[in-house]
Amino acid sequence: MKNMKITKVHGFALGQTVTWSSAAGQLFGTVSSIDLAKNANQHLIPWINIKSDFRSARLAATPGNFAMMKLRSV
Repeated sequence: MKNMKITKVHGFALGQTVTWSSAAGQLFGTVSSIDLAKNANQHLIPWINIKSDFRSARLAATPGNFAMMKLRSV
């Protein structure tokens, strides 16, 4: 399972441009990778890594988190 490459999760794919809300405002970036890692409850879940010109973000790829962050494709 460690070598498994994830290319899509909950409708978001590698290389896709996305936008989301944060304390810094409405941000834009590109999904750079998707991987599996444990969350605070020690459950193995998918995470998406997003890169933009000035910052990067790592978001738990759960429907509830995506709704809260207002993550959507551009």
